Amino acid sequence: MIIALPRNLSNKIVTLCCWLNVYVGYSMKMLTLSALIAQASSLICTSVYAVDGTIKISGSIVDETCTLELGTLGKNGARDLSVRLKTLLPSQIYTSTGITFFLTDTAGSPVCDVATTKAFKGVHLSPNVAVDLDAMDKTLLVNKSLDASATSPVFLKVLTDQNNKVDFSAPWATQAKSTVKSNFDAATLYYTMQYFSKKGAVDTQKLTTLVNYTLHYN
Repeated sequence: MIIALPRNLSNKIVTLCCWLNVYVGYSMKMLTLSALIAQASSLICTSVYAVDGTIKISGSIVDETCTLELGTLGKNGARDLSVRLKTLLPSQIYTSTGITFFLTDTAGSPVCDVATTKAFKGVHLSPNVAVDLDAMDKTLLVNKSLDASATSPVFLKVLTDQNNKVDFSAPWATQAKSTVKSNFDAATLYYTMQYFSKKGAVDTQKLTTLVNYTLHYN
C-alpha cells in the first residue's frame, strides 16, 4: 500500500535526510582529522624529548652462592679479591701479613646457610698459569710486576695457620691448608702472606702476583 505524504512534509523529510548525510560525512572527516593530529602529536613529542642517559642492567647466574670475603665479614658478593701487603724496606722482607678470609653468601646474607658452612672444608690455592710459579720451588709465586727485578727478585710465599708452606702445584688432597674455624655460623680461614727472596736480599720493587682459589665442601 502506498501512502501519499503531504508535499510540505515530504520536502522536510528529504531535507532532514540530506542534512544527516552531510553531518555524518562531516563527523567522519573530523574523526579522521583528529586521529591524524593525535598521531602527529605523538611523533612530535617523541622527537622533542631527548634521551638523558642509559641504565646498564647486569646480573650473574652461578652454581653456588658462597664465596670468600677479605678481612671483615661482609656481603659485597665479589669473587675476585685483592690483598695489599705491607710496604717494607729490603731488610724487612720476611715480615708476614696475616689475612683472614670469611665464607659469605653472595645472595645478600653476610653468612652462608648453616648446612653449607658446616660442609665447608677449605680452599685449594693454585697459580693462574704454570709460569707464575718458580721453576724450582713450587711454594713461591713469581713477581709479575712490570718493575720486578731481574737480578734480585722478590717472591710471594703463603703459609697456613700452622705455618706450613703452601705448594701451589699440589692437588687439593695433599696441599697444606688452613683449618676452617666457625664462629656464630661464620666460617673463617687464616693465611699468612710473606715476601721472600732466594738470595737473602732484594732490590726495591713492587710485587704483583695472582693466585686462584677453589672452595671445597664435603
